[in-house]
Amino acid sequence: MDHIAGEMKKLDDTAEEKLMSLEEEWNTSHARAEELQVELKKGSTTFPKNVTFLNFLDYLLVPTLVYELEYPRTHRIRPFYVLEKILATLGTFMILYVTVEHYINPVLYSLEKLDFIDAVTRLLIPFMIGYLLIFYIIFECICNGFAEMTRFADREFYEDWWNSLTFDEYARKWNKPVHEFLMRHIYLESITTYKLNKQNATFLTFFLSSCLHELVMIVIGKKVRMYLFVMQMFQIPLIYISRFLAVKKHKAAGNAFFWFGLFLGPPLLGVAYCREHFGSA
Repeated sequence: MDHIAGEMKKLDDTAEEKLMSLEEEWNTSHARAEELQVELKKGSTTFPKNVTFLNFLDYLLVPTLVYELEYPRTHRIRPFYVLEKILATLGTFMILYVTVEHYINPVLYSLEKLDFIDAVTRLLIPFMIGYLLIFYIIFECICNGFAEMTRFADREFYEDWWNSLTFDEYARKWNKPVHEFLMRHIYLESITTYKLNKQNATFLTFFLSSCLHELVMIVIGKKVRMYLFVMQMFQIPLIYISRFLAVKKHKAAGNAFFWFGLFLGPPLLGVAYCREHFGSA
């Protein structure tokens, strides 16, 4: 804006067109500056005064992935609520441990003797139990526990994903912190900055999310197998199938199709990744 002001000072009264052009540019820049000022100030916090070690530590502890200058806060920490979440985490973890040791590991260690279909069938219920227990530990116990300790007031870490009619509804509801991060920094950014349409932005979001999940499996297994990547990308055609059922107003069929995929997915991944490892154990 200083450059525009300098150019305007150099003009005389005869350069009306140039002056009008610079005035328009000035107004646009001024409007953008005001918008930016709004974005860089929230409550009593203003950028760059927020760039401190304590602010960074606070961001690491609050159960959200999207950074804000200020988060909604509760007035106090409830010690008994924190204790409740700690005890719930330990108790649920013990149930998870029993489930894995008695119902999952025996099947995985016997993969050499079982065919693929038999192994997947035996793991359907145990893997679903493990999935639900891990979900409860992460989103109900750990997230709420850290939210209470940091006085983080936004406790909507998930919605009623079990009632989902489509797989995209499930993706929006079951993990709100990750969904909000992907929505803001990948989906919306690809539309506004790179001018992608909604379909391409959705594909890009799923692709990057699948790559990150597969990277975790590569680090754990020390091999590139791409099973999780393929299964996550396969959700895209499943979304259109489930949407077709929902559009046809077959809500029960849509929810049943969703649960069928949810029951089948984890055992398929478990057998695919563990067949080589446990088969040679």
